[in-house]
Amino acid sequence: MPILIYSFLFYAALCNYFLNFSKHTQCQIYQLKMSTANEVAEFSVVDYCVFIGMLCISMAIGLYHSLKGNKTTEDFLMASRSMSPIPVAFSLTATYLSSISILGIVGEVYGQGLMLAWSLIGNALGIVTATLFIMPVMYPLKLNSVNEYIELRFGSVFLRKLVLVMITGNYLMYLGFCLYAPTLALESVTPIDLTTYIFILGTVVTVYCAFGGLKAVVWTDTFQTVVIILGILVAVIFAVIEVGGMDDVWRIGSENGRTDMLDFRPGLYVRHTMFNTILNGFVTFFTIYGFTQATIQRAGSMPDLARVRLVLFLNAFGLIVLMGILFFTGLAIFAVYAGCDPITLGYISQKDQLLPYYVMDYLGTFKGIPGLFVACLFSGTLSSISSLLSALSSMLWVDFMCELEYFKKSSERVKTITNKVTTLVLGCIMMGFAVLASKLGGLVQATAAVFGALSGPVLGLFVLGVMVPHCSKKGAIAGGIFSTVVMVWLSIGSQFRGMVTVMLPLSIDECADNSSLISTTQTLWTTTTTDLPEDITRPFDFFYGISYTYFSTVGCLSCIVVAVLVSACTGFEKLENVNPSHVLLCLRKHVGHKRSESSASKTKQCIEVATVM
Repeated sequence: MPILIYSFLFYAALCNYFLNFSKHTQCQIYQLKMSTANEVAEFSVVDYCVFIGMLCISMAIGLYHSLKGNKTTEDFLMASRSMSPIPVAFSLTATYLSSISILGIVGEVYGQGLMLAWSLIGNALGIVTATLFIMPVMYPLKLNSVNEYIELRFGSVFLRKLVLVMITGNYLMYLGFCLYAPTLALESVTPIDLTTYIFILGTVVTVYCAFGGLKAVVWTDTFQTVVIILGILVAVIFAVIEVGGMDDVWRIGSENGRTDMLDFRPGLYVRHTMFNTILNGFVTFFTIYGFTQATIQRAGSMPDLARVRLVLFLNAFGLIVLMGILFFTGLAIFAVYAGCDPITLGYISQKDQLLPYYVMDYLGTFKGIPGLFVACLFSGTLSSISSLLSALSSMLWVDFMCELEYFKKSSERVKTITNKVTTLVLGCIMMGFAVLASKLGGLVQATAAVFGALSGPVLGLFVLGVMVPHCSKKGAIAGGIFSTVVMVWLSIGSQFRGMVTVMLPLSIDECADNSSLISTTQTLWTTTTTDLPEDITRPFDFFYGISYTYFSTVGCLSCIVVAVLVSACTGFEKLENVNPSHVLLCLRKHVGHKRSESSASKTKQCIEVATVM
């Protein structure tokens, strides 16, 4: 009962704030120009209620689970390993379908066509491979932090800490970017400025994450997944109806080059081809579903491996279907604006703003629909942030804080409170990064690229562990450091090289009044698809010009190659010293049992987690 009262008071306070704010804010701040007339669309009272209602329900779920349970650290971090498959599958879907994906996929199809849709094949293959081959290795270890595996396999505390630093930096920068990115688009449909958005979202997600633990995150993600699905379906259905049907959507897209997908080149220097998008999709999702804390944490909340596989396959199906719908949504919205492009007309400045612009342009008169759409985007943001925030808190506890002498002697209550405080602190840091990102402007992409490239070296270390039993500790350390340096160099170099992403032809020839406008179906938006960069005039341009779709692969392979070479020079790991439970099932008959358990297993004692399946 108190939860309902607090949620109602919070809901009423937010409604009062936003309604008063909108009365005293100039219409120019949030009015959105219409593409065919000088009309305006604005957030109504119903839209505010729908949007704020979503935030309040999310917070109420966190408060409910905070009062209901989480008496021990295991309850907080691993949900007592007793979650059911359906909500966990929904949670994973929401985690990996962020607002960045929702806005980005639609904008990508609008500007560059459906070539990126090939990545869905790679995504599916990556999930299946990780589920069938990697999860049987990782799940029985009952890991509370994915980094525990690195120390268990290589016997190196330094390497484990190195991976922790890399992942922590990666997560914090991504969390800040994830919190900041949707505000760019949403600022155009509501009277709220960037800083206010960041504060509201950051506070809501930090509170229910800090006090509710993993159970709150999972159930909140389940609710938010439903909101995301509703928002996407509403957008695509109205767009298809506006164009005249699915056949017309495909026809218009085909006539304007958006359905051209038959580029079979390896595409080392081409942004997207069939090969490099499938490869990138495979490597990305193989990493996500095999070796990330968010996936391992949710797998650990399941009572057995069979249910873990069920969760991952259900999640794979739902995620691929939703992403496929998003690709078609982008094509449908392009068909709507095929003859009257809002980017050329100056109504929006970038393609990622297209989806919210479309909603306000064509659906703004339907009270509640803009609110549902904003709730959809914020659900995507909240679900991704909450999952990664929970995962990061879990890693820091297990890999660092749990090993401190003070916490080894502490009670369960102290440990649980410490985890909650850690999550609150991480949430504040995340909001700080988001505010900083809003001030840096163009440097945000460079920073995100640098830290995003670290996933390749981390993947390389885990692949060495499970697939290369000959790899030694010295080899793994050398490979990890070398590949990290190479990928940071590549990321920075590619950003400063100044590569520009160009779009396919756009037109304003069919606008209602284009007498004073110039047609843009000229070379302004044409794209080059040369197999080698034509402007190699500076040193290392051949290296900096590599397509971003190869970044993770380059990082992974460079780590593996250097690690194997160093292991060969300094002495391969003796197979009899490799624990069979740390490698693939097919390799276990070749390794022995003489190696003693690493000190990493001792961390389980301070969180009292069972070591049997």
